[in-house]
Amino acid sequence: MGDEERLWSEATSLMASGDYENATKKFSDYIKLMPKKLGPYLMRGQAYMKLKRLDDAIKDLSRALELDPDHTHARYLRGQAYSLRGESEKAVEDYRVTLEKIPLRPASSPNRYSVHLDQGTELFKLGRYKEAEIHLGEVLAISPNNEAAQTMMRQIHQKTSSG
Repeated sequence: MGDEERLWSEATSLMASGDYENATKKFSDYIKLMPKKLGPYLMRGQAYMKLKRLDDAIKDLSRALELDPDHTHARYLRGQAYSLRGESEKAVEDYRVTLEKIPLRPASSPNRYSVHLDQGTELFKLGRYKEAEIHLGEVLAISPNNEAAQTMMRQIHQKTSSG
């Protein structure tokens, strides 16, 4: 087994066991050997998110997108990191682009359902209720009993009917 394979195996095992701090170190070692590979940036970005190191996560996920601008999972994760950092406008933009590029297949990663739910949530936070309603409607079309989407839809109807 070569150095890259060994580091990748060690790093992903650490991720799977929840040892995100040591996983980031192994992914960093891997990146030193293979700086043009997207995978370690994506994985290290996810580990940074788990550690709440959002600036580092966004930096790695942005690097992954430099390597492959059409990588929907990297863009979706960066949107989540922006959301966690309180940057809803940036999250909304990443989710919008993700929805444009994501395949219609249900098994795609990330799936359209998750992106619509996150997009609707961010738009709701921004007070962009009509846009939020569209995305939450997509969620409810797939999963009519989704409590988060139902609650936001009720709140939207209350806010828009009273104003």
